[in-house]
This record gives sequence, C-alpha cells and structure tokens, in this order.
Amino acid sequence: RAIDDEGVPTRRFPLVDGGIVGGFVYDLEAAARAGVPATGHARRTTFGKPQAAYSNLVVSPGEFRWEELLSKVADGLVVDDLIGVGQGNVIGGAFSHPVALAYRVVGGEIVGRVKDAAVAGNAYELLGRIVGLGRDVEWRGSLAVPPILLEGVGGLRACASRAGGAQATRADASAGARAARRVAPQAARAEVGDEHVCAAV
Repeated sequence: RAIDDEGVPTRRFPLVDGGIVGGFVYDLEAAARAGVPATGHARRTTFGKPQAAYSNLVVSPGEFRWEELLSKVADGLVVDDLIGVGQGNVIGGAFSHPVALAYRVVGGEIVGRVKDAAVAGNAYELLGRIVGLGRDVEWRGSLAVPPILLEGVGGLRACASRAGGAQATRADASAGARAARRVAPQAARAEVGDEHVCAAV
C-alpha cells in the first residue's frame, strides 16, 4: 500500500540485514516518543487508535533445496502447523506453543507423523541457530518465508518415541513429504534421540 493508516508514505524497510538490526517500525506516536521519523507502519483497528505494525513481513530465500535441508536432520521434526496463540514474552523472547501437526525426520527422511507435541524456547536465541534457509518462498497471509533449518531447539514434548507413540506408515511419510514443502517457519527438537537438529519449515 502507498500510505499507512496515518497517511505516512510506506516503503521497503529492512529490519535485519546480514545479521544486523537495521531499525524498528514506528507509527507517529511511537516515533514522537523516540524522537525519530515515522516509518509508515501505522495500522488502525476498528475502534482503537493506530499502532505500529507491518503490512507484509518477508524473509529472503536461501540457497538450499528442500531435500538438502532434510538431509541435514539426523533426528528431528518438521513442524507444519501450530495450535492457537500459545504463550510468549515479547521482551524476553521466551515462547511456548502446542503443535497441531508435525512430522518425524530420521536420517534425513520423513518417517511419520508426531502428535501431542509442544515447542518452547527463546526466539532471540534461535536467530543465532539458523543452519540454513530454503530456496522456495511461500506466502501465508502477510508473511512470506522460505523453509528454515534450526539447530539445538529444545522444549518439545512428543508422543512419538522409539518405543511407540505415533506410528510411521508409508501414507504418513508421503503426506509429510508433500506437506513439508508448504509449511511455516517453526521448529522443535524431539526428545527421542541424542541429536538436537531439527527442520523448521
């Protein structure tokens, strides 16, 4: 859009570039308090005053094909969907979120589905644990992201284990392979092995 909800012209605004924070988004009120120009990111709700918010958030693609990302996962998960809004601390970065759908990955291959899992960790720390980004970018609402591979993510409770839980079938694996190409950027580590690498896509 050409202008935000306060009439300020919008523009492409790099938030993070090369691992360095490039700036923050401001509406007129927040910009006045911070003593900086507004960035054109005001969004007005139906009955409330405008607040700073982005229109679209885009993550640039990486160099890896989907199969190359999976091949780097010794024992982990592909998280396809989350349940509800979860819990999080915006200032501290801590989060906890139940998983609606995930797929178990062993030796670089999807082997079945995982149920009753929850991801938890610190979003700011995860920014330093990105192993790789996929080539393909997909739009989900106002968010455009490629597959993301994260290392060392903890805090998952999963019923899929070596002793039982979710059963891996050919149908599950096939469905997982198809769905994994269209998933959102979330990640987790299954507490079912010694490896701590996972695919977040």
